[in-house]
Amino acid sequence: MIKRYCGELEIGLHYCGRTPDNRAKYLGYLKLPDGRRWRFADLHSRVGADGTRPQDFDSMAQSAVGFATYWTSHNRGHDTPEWAPPADLADAFDSAAELGEKDYLIARKLTAPT
Repeated sequence: MIKRYCGELEIGLHYCGRTPDNRAKYLGYLKLPDGRRWRFADLHSRVGADGTRPQDFDSMAQSAVGFATYWTSHNRGHDTPEWAPPADLADAFDSAAELGEKDYLIARKLTAPT
């Protein structure tokens, strides 16, 4: 399991092969400091991406955070997928994530707050 970090979130990713259309496939989790977590088993890269390089894991960590923080209590409706985290958990992920100018800021090592 490869770990990445985004703000207070820990993201665990495991490369588990290729999809039929040649995308890298991952399973993993997002975890809050209080131990609450959301697990996913079907996260896919772009077509043709290698999938095992450090930058591939960085990109997939950004995607996982994006999915986990999208379905907050303010963004739920009849179209909320069954795999989405519960609203209260998505709200907590959204508060804990660190957003940069264009996307979520992903770190490869946990660093102490300054």
